[in-house]
Amino acid sequence: MHKATIPREGDLYKVINIENKTFNIHYGYYEENERDKVEPLPVFPDLKKNPAYTADGNPIVTAIQEPCEYYIPLNKERSEEWCGDCISYLDADKEISICGCTERMLE
Repeated sequence: MHKATIPREGDLYKVINIENKTFNIHYGYYEENERDKVEPLPVFPDLKKNPAYTADGNPIVTAIQEPCEYYIPLNKERSEEWCGDCISYLDADKEISICGCTERMLE
């Protein structure tokens, strides 16, 4: 019987490429107090605090990022209020994607 491997803090979860940007996602913790409570989980970059953009000026966002003021839910009855739940999140199957909101594009 094969026992599942528990990831360790710092282990690589995956590499995500969005146009000209590469994001190395490692296992870790979002908050220091999580260390005693849960196994390490994939930690995504804080793209709200440290924004990244495509060559065309579109913001790159994570699905679990807090949405901006232009947020429009895909499903108004089941709104999750995360970027990945917005009509402007271009690839709903990905953990990091391009925000297609024209209001948020760089000039």
